[in-house]
Amino acid sequence: MKFDIAIIGAGPGGIATVLGLKDFIKENPGSVVLIDKAIFPRDKICGDAVPYWAFRDLDLVHPGIHDRVKEVLKPGIFTRTRLQANSGRSLTINWTGHGYMIPRYELDNFLMQEVKKLEGLTILEDTPIRRVVKTEVGFSLRGPDREEVLQANFIIGSDGAPSTVAKSLRPGFQKRAQSGSAIRGYFENLKIQDPTTSLIYYQRKFAPGYFWLFPMSESKANVGFGMGNRWRRKKNINLTDAFWKFVKEEPEVSKILSEAQLVGSLKGGILPFSKGIESVIGKGYALVGDAANLNDPFSGDGIQNAVYSGILLGDCLKQAYPFDDLLSLELTSYQQKLAAKLHRSLKFKSRLVRLSSRLPFLVDLVIRFGNQKWVMDWIKKWI
Repeated sequence: MKFDIAIIGAGPGGIATVLGLKDFIKENPGSVVLIDKAIFPRDKICGDAVPYWAFRDLDLVHPGIHDRVKEVLKPGIFTRTRLQANSGRSLTINWTGHGYMIPRYELDNFLMQEVKKLEGLTILEDTPIRRVVKTEVGFSLRGPDREEVLQANFIIGSDGAPSTVAKSLRPGFQKRAQSGSAIRGYFENLKIQDPTTSLIYYQRKFAPGYFWLFPMSESKANVGFGMGNRWRRKKNINLTDAFWKFVKEEPEVSKILSEAQLVGSLKGGILPFSKGIESVIGKGYALVGDAANLNDPFSGDGIQNAVYSGILLGDCLKQAYPFDDLLSLELTSYQQKLAAKLHRSLKFKSRLVRLSSRLPFLVDLVIRFGNQKWVMDWIKKWI
């Protein structure tokens, strides 16, 4: 099999890229393939909080998807976030646009079913790609047995962290990311007073990490703890131990979880935090989402930037059509537009993380004075 464009990874970034390309796919059936190593539905370690803006962006290229998400998945809604410091002070942020609580098991499967309706798109599930090799006639995508699975002229890496596409075509790219680790679990039988408020707890000894409790209903929540790996190793912190320490020592958390049951087990994953937009393109390929190290270094959110980057890449590819030589196509327009949108914000947030790790009392100060309008406006703009 040979395709013009191969999209490796069917998470939000890969799906957004497909939707950004859907007009091209319809006009050129059989030219694009979407590949994933798993069979859907499949789970993905995540905090499950999805910003409103992600669905707003998807609606622009796939009208009606926002309403279908609400109708089919009936997600929990959060309209505010409360930050709790170990000083005892707290700060509540009322968001302009609400967010949704959707398990990635449900969200990713819903998105996959949406693109399965598209005419002209080839989808390959249960197809792990272990290496991408550039040849004279195209890119060779190879599986675990090193046998060629298919060929393509342009590769889109949306395969998360660590990305096979990035490792194969841009060695060392992901090592430059400021990585973090997180664990999360689903708890039932909780005592949640306000399921529309997501809760974040901060302790100086775990700076710049935080503990979260994201309600999915009055009795169920996604609960987790995450921290940058650099500081985690420096402070010799075990994520699981830190998680249970929060549960035991934070009075509010202890009360909410006093009769709760953990469903399954705690699960963990790696987050590639951005330090600003580096070059995410090369001749014949481009990266989106986690593969492009686009995770927000302050909040840990990856879905919003994955969706934005996927849609943008799809649009830039359409603008480059008709293709003279996909193997040599270097989408500088994608790189420039992505940097113009995200570079300043991500770089600033990376600096905030480093600053909060060195001066952890700054978080307490922000919480203490956060009700002042100019401070709250700053928080909403940057965080």
